[in-house]
Parts: sequence; C-alpha cells; structure tokens
Amino acid sequence: MPRDWWNDIPFINGAGSVGGVMNKKSVSDRYLMHLWRQAVLSYWDYIDPIASVRDTTGYCLECHHIVKRKGYILRWDYKNGIPLTAETHRFIHNHPAKANRLLYEYVDYEYLAEWEGVRKNDYLLRNSMTDNEFRLKMKGYLKNVIDSYKEAKDEYY
Repeated sequence: MPRDWWNDIPFINGAGSVGGVMNKKSVSDRYLMHLWRQAVLSYWDYIDPIASVRDTTGYCLECHHIVKRKGYILRWDYKNGIPLTAETHRFIHNHPAKANRLLYEYVDYEYLAEWEGVRKNDYLLRNSMTDNEFRLKMKGYLKNVIDSYKEAKDEYY
C-alpha cells in the first residue's frame, strides 16, 4: 500500500487538542467536494491545461475526476482532479481513449494507480480510523492545499 500522504496533517478534536477521539460531527460529501474543487483549481492555478484557458474566477471551469468518484480514498484527493472548460470536459467523456492520451502528460497516473485499488474499509482499519475521522482529516488536508497554493500565488504576484 502506498505511503499515506495525509498522515502528517493533524486534526483537532472537539476539546481542541491534537489527535484523540473525535467529538465533532462528520463533514458532508457536498462540503468535501466543494473543498476538493477549490483545491484542484488552486493547484492548477485556474487553468485548463488542455485548452490553455485561464479563468481566475473558476466559474467557467469544471473539475474532472481522473479516477471515478466511487473510489473513496481518491474521491477528495486534489491530484485526482483537473480543471477543464465545459467543451474540453465533454470531449474527455465522449472520447475516453483520446482523453487518456491527452491527460497523460498532465496527470500522475502512477500515483493514482497506487491508490485506486485501496478499499475504504481496508484503509480505515489499517489506520484505526472511523469514517468521520477520515473526513475531518481530508477537510484539513484540502484546506491546507488551498491555503498553501494561495500563499504561493500571493508571494509570486
């Protein structure tokens, strides 16, 4: 099984200490998908790399999952996403063979392949986590990604 890339990110429990038992409610799929989209857009600097279109608002860009969303471990991993214009996104879905060749130069398929086969229950048991803890950890991870790329962008401009 590949190295756990989010194990270095502490989560805060309801008492305010790092680690321990979670007293907080779980994070919804909808909210995690919102954070995932923001992380994907931040990572790619709001650019569709295939069409070379930049939209700093993000309104004209759709985020495409490379590995389908049913893969729980990769569902909210920003490396499993790429921003695309609506036209490019339609092309990707209508021509999967051509799409893989197009995406190959932009996506780390080795990384995704390592995690694609990892089952949710196996991962949670191996790491002694509940689903709620995993979701809270992903929330912190995605916020960290968004903030780090925002800071890097602010320093650059």
